[in-house]
Amino acid sequence: NILNQEDICPLKKAIFSLMPNLNCLTSLDCDLMECFIKAKMYGLGAKWIDSRPICEVNPRKTALSSIHLLKYFYFAGVVFVGQKRWDDALEHFKIVCSVPSQRLSSIAVEARKKAILVGLILNGCEPPFPSYASHVVLSNISQHLKMYKSICQKFRSKSIRSLRDFVEKSKDCLDGDGNFGLANQVAASHAKHKVIDLAKAYRTLTLQDLSEKLEMPGISAAEALLVKMISDGEIEAEIEKTESGSGVVYFLSDDGPFCPKDFNSIKEDLEKILELSKCVKDFDNALSVEFATSEGQI
Repeated sequence: NILNQEDICPLKKAIFSLMPNLNCLTSLDCDLMECFIKAKMYGLGAKWIDSRPICEVNPRKTALSSIHLLKYFYFAGVVFVGQKRWDDALEHFKIVCSVPSQRLSSIAVEARKKAILVGLILNGCEPPFPSYASHVVLSNISQHLKMYKSICQKFRSKSIRSLRDFVEKSKDCLDGDGNFGLANQVAASHAKHKVIDLAKAYRTLTLQDLSEKLEMPGISAAEALLVKMISDGEIEAEIEKTESGSGVVYFLSDDGPFCPKDFNSIKEDLEKILELSKCVKDFDNALSVEFATSEGQI
């Protein structure tokens, strides 16, 4: 059955009646998060999380257990994945993995799997474990992450095709974890991260060279990716069409291309700095003379 906003209103009312204050987590919050996810109401879920920053727990008044706590932050991370708010998603998955525990939780394992994929999308690398994570988690979780470690290795190999093939080959396992869609987004982001790396290494590239380095089927696919990245503000670049119908890509610095106006501005700033330096020196000399005169009078 498909849930709607009216279906979750009773659950919201129950949470308000159970919590001693707005920032206190209850045992029902994780159920509400799960409802948001099943109904694909990620926007409403994110709004609920943003409106209630959790900074207090009170098990006696709210019937909260450690499982409720882990589930809430895990589901909150999934909600943010649905919104593509990667920073927030990663932060909530990190919280799950850093909760003090005496044994490894399956929820922490699932959170770490998603954290690895989100970290690759966001930063192009596996996110480090928090330094304050439980020793039990740190020493036992790796054996459950072999496939995800392999995805990281494929990502680092710089071969886009190899990563895509591995994700497709691992479809059944990733589907079982509910992560196949997220892994596909990792594969899609791989090309973006490679463009960013190329921009650091080159000032200009032909679209043909770019498409070959990105292992894309043709120039049009590489150009479409670049145009999308430029429009999304992910990279500073310009594409200049050539007579041959191909094109040249000019990678710009974060501040854009240097121009004479920039030089004049720098020159003016330097002149002001020198003038200020002279004023400070004159003031220092005047102050020193005044101080010496006062000492002589004394």
